[in-house]
Amino acid sequence: NGVIAGVGRNLDTTGARIVDLTGKTIMPELLSTHTHIGTLKGTQTNGQNYTRDNILSQLKKYESFGVGNILVMGSDRPMLFDSGLRDSCANGLLPGALLHTAGYGFGVPDNAPPAAAGLDKADKEARLQGQLLLAQAAEMRGDFKTAEKRLAGIEAAPGNLDIAYRRASLLARQGRLDEGRELLRQLPADRDQDRRARVLAESQLLRENKQWQAAYDLLGQAIKQSPEDADLIYEQSMMAEKLGRAQEMEALLQKVIQLKPQHYHAYNALGYSLADRNERLEEARDLISKALSFAPGEPFIVDSMGWVEFRLGRLGEAERLLRQAYGSRPDAEIAAHLGEVLWAAGQQDEARRVLADAARRDPRNEALQSVMQRLQVRP
Repeated sequence: NGVIAGVGRNLDTTGARIVDLTGKTIMPELLSTHTHIGTLKGTQTNGQNYTRDNILSQLKKYESFGVGNILVMGSDRPMLFDSGLRDSCANGLLPGALLHTAGYGFGVPDNAPPAAAGLDKADKEARLQGQLLLAQAAEMRGDFKTAEKRLAGIEAAPGNLDIAYRRASLLARQGRLDEGRELLRQLPADRDQDRRARVLAESQLLRENKQWQAAYDLLGQAIKQSPEDADLIYEQSMMAEKLGRAQEMEALLQKVIQLKPQHYHAYNALGYSLADRNERLEEARDLISKALSFAPGEPFIVDSMGWVEFRLGRLGEAERLLRQAYGSRPDAEIAAHLGEVLWAAGQQDEARRVLADAARRDPRNEALQSVMQRLQVRP
């Protein structure tokens, strides 16, 4: 998992893979903290080169030279964010160096940085990003009213689901959930996919505010119109779980799998649910293995596999998997699982550290709070 466990002679190598490095030099991965990626191809630099394939090719090239992490300084474009490529690269889900970014940039004709690199096209997005950051800063201060007002003033806001959702969430946090729901309902929805996205956004808003039954009912109405929409059924299954309807959740997830056999989230959710209830553990393991066959290394699925191994009493394998998951995605719920396994393995001091670190990042996470209370660990 990338961690040096010991240095010296006569070490216990049971279960370890032996790599002979005689005559070689071991060094840490390098960090490149000022790069520009995607616009260079061969000897030509222009915006046309900014594609997924070119970015991935360059990330692999960086890795081949020993560079494990790069920071792109203000030359990235919307495609990187809109496609989810940035998140996948940053979390190690794709080959090559891990990519971190300072965001959008801008360019000017006959000057530096050159407009030929395509950066001038990002000027509008850069301004939008600035407004979004101001809204985020207000939200972090707890000034939800100012944050919502800034989002409402963004030119791109009408019809933009992401911005509308953030506004709706901020309204809900001020006790104005109904206004937030109405804001989402007023979004243009001329196409079926727009109406579907609007329903999913409203159900997520309800879920965020623990309105499980309302979300369940909303999704049920949408499913009547689209009875074979696997994603809507999957979301309803999650609400059935929150309502304590385990059998109904399982039936809904089985229907998702029947409709969409490669829906790895359904395999993972069903397997994790069985493991969490300590039921049919071998079946749970098979389901999670199936999910991993579709999404190898996905941190939350690796977390589920670690949890089922813990339930099966295989502490060593559980710890290995959960360390891998937490290293890829330091999520509070993964930390809760890792902390519990470390505690069971007699590593209480490290368990406390893992749980306390996670609590500082996400103090409101319910799964984390539950484990810390049970183990009597203070933040």
